Amino acid sequence: MTINKLLSNFQSLDTDKVAIESITETSMQRVELNREQLGNGLRSDGSEILPSYSPYTVQIKKLKGQESRFVTVKDTGAFWAGIRSDVNGLRIIDYSTDPKSDKLKKKYETSKGKLTGLNQDSKNEYIVKDLRPVFNNKISKLTGLKFK
Repeated sequence: MTINKLLSNFQSLDTDKVAIESITETSMQRVELNREQLGNGLRSDGSEILPSYSPYTVQIKKLKGQESRFVTVKDTGAFWAGIRSDVNGLRIIDYSTDPKSDKLKKKYETSKGKLTGLNQDSKNEYIVKDLRPVFNNKISKLTGLKFK
């Protein structure tokens, strides 16, 4: 590749577009990480989902063979199945399509900690394992440069 061709590739590079495409292509990995967080009883800010289950709910969870030591917002699985991660402009929107979402958010969310969205550890994992390889591959194809 000539220097002029490389310069032309860089001048026409739209990194916002590449980033949006990369985030969109890896949305299911974000969703899976969000489900893992919830399965560990954690909100998007890394705090524990509170308030805890009532003693009655703990007994029901135990009968169903479900986690009861901490809140996972997984009873029927509808909230988890409805989790989505979309890109709107330059923003990532994480949400659940479950009709109970508003009720669960009202009960378990805080101004900083949401049920949907990645905490810092999950964000780091997502960027390193999922997003960066897709983004780098796209940049390589568009510019001809290779990443380590």
